[in-house]
Amino acid sequence: MIEAIAKAGAHAAKFQTYKAHLLAAEGTSPAYWDQTQEAASSQFSLFQRWDTFDEGDYSALAAHCRDCGVDFLSTPFDLGSVDMVASLAPLIKIASADLTNVPLLRKVGCCRLPVVMSVGASQFEEVAVAVAELTRAGAPEIALLHCVLNYPRGRPMRNSLRSAC
Repeated sequence: MIEAIAKAGAHAAKFQTYKAHLLAAEGTSPAYWDQTQEAASSQFSLFQRWDTFDEGDYSALAAHCRDCGVDFLSTPFDLGSVDMVASLAPLIKIASADLTNVPLLRKVGCCRLPVVMSVGASQFEEVAVAVAELTRAGAPEIALLHCVLNYPRGRPMRNSLRSAC
């Protein structure tokens, strides 16, 4: 996919960095998708299925991005992933679901990298607090994205997760 986006003229390939047990609670994270199309019974079970990359895998992805002339980007979803992403990427992307995760915001700000933050699932006050926390912690630049998540019903999950920005 990295080669395909580079050939198409993209500037970056963006990934997600997480550990399932830190992102969703086992047994209490219900599915929000059409289970006739995606059999996973919970968010935890779905995330766990794709929770196979380690730091070496992300380093290999970043190196391949460099070789293809595109930036490696990733959204860290836990404190442990922030340092790893910061060591590989020119900026850090924050998911809108983490605007109220003050420890994550502070850790990202301390990396002193530019930040791109999605704000579609938030209130204005939450955005203001998140920007203030990032700025206080040292983020030199913050770009806000207003993305609206759209989960159409009746389609396979691989085709249904769309972000209309």
